[in-house]
Amino acid sequence: MKIALALSGGGHRAAAFHLGVMKYLAEHELLESITDISSTSGGSILVAQLFHSADEGLVWPSSETFLVHSLAYCKKQIVEDSLENSFIKRMFAPKNWSLVGHRANLMARALKKLWGISRPMDALPAKPSWIINGTTNISGSHWYVEQKNKRCRMGSLDLGDIDSANFPIADAVAISAAYPGIIGPYRLINDAWDVYLSDGGLYDNLGLEPLFDIEQRTLKQDVEADFLLVSDAGMGIKHKRLAPFWRPLLRTLRLIDVINHQVRSLRLRTFLPFLALNPQAGRYLAIGTQSSDVVLSEPVAQKLEHYEFLTDESVKEAKNTATSLANLSEAAFDNLLRHGYETALLNLSSLAPKQKVKAY
Repeated sequence: MKIALALSGGGHRAAAFHLGVMKYLAEHELLESITDISSTSGGSILVAQLFHSADEGLVWPSSETFLVHSLAYCKKQIVEDSLENSFIKRMFAPKNWSLVGHRANLMARALKKLWGISRPMDALPAKPSWIINGTTNISGSHWYVEQKNKRCRMGSLDLGDIDSANFPIADAVAISAAYPGIIGPYRLINDAWDVYLSDGGLYDNLGLEPLFDIEQRTLKQDVEADFLLVSDAGMGIKHKRLAPFWRPLLRTLRLIDVINHQVRSLRLRTFLPFLALNPQAGRYLAIGTQSSDVVLSEPVAQKLEHYEFLTDESVKEAKNTATSLANLSEAAFDNLLRHGYETALLNLSSLAPKQKVKAY
């Protein structure tokens, strides 16, 4: 089995949840089977951390390396370091005031300084391929920065693309996480363009489109994998009133949430029926999934009979963790990590029902 992995946005909530999913994959020696990665926002930040977690340069961690080193490496950064505070400090420095209209450029600097994510795209290994997703503010189209088999490109369908070999990974990730109103857009100036770019979640928070052909309802032809795993740590939308007219920023953010919810729903209306017809072609792992939500086959139900899952209250706490790049408490991180792990356990155990279940 070759796996294509789509990692949603959602700040550090998403990063911790995705790590739990990867922990399950690593315990079953499946990280080596990942051939393609598509990520947005918090998912992009996590992938950059994982590539930088090795001492010998940028490599995708093996299952053993992930369990022994990479997981602890990422946890330390997410729990001890506030990427959000590092960004805010730069925003208030007078020398950076000229960037107030495109603050994601400061986020790129924070990633380089705080976590040492300073290498260019061509420093990435050939495998797995990685596409980092953003959105163009000119047309609202999909923006991408990718490395595929050591070929590095960035651009969009309407603007065309150019070589991105020397483009910093931190800047690509900052584009992917450039949430409107909070971080703000990234300004890209080069010989080809002077454009503003925003969070990939505005176009596709699941990171699904680079891997899945919505019209044909199949994996895209240039994807090497035969199994698509979508890890969705998006919070979804809460029922609440629109903010009063004298709070325009809150009103704008609420409308963005509504639009994101509709975009996500429309993509899932195509992807989930595909999975229902092709259960061996992929899985959708959603934050907030409870053990009672998943219909298990009899062999899997017997295998998980004595496993103690998180309580419904703990699952709810995980899902409602704020979308932020501030450091998480250790308790919040561990809860999200375990929830991601158990969501993978519930949804992937049917692929290998004879495998032994480990206590968390």
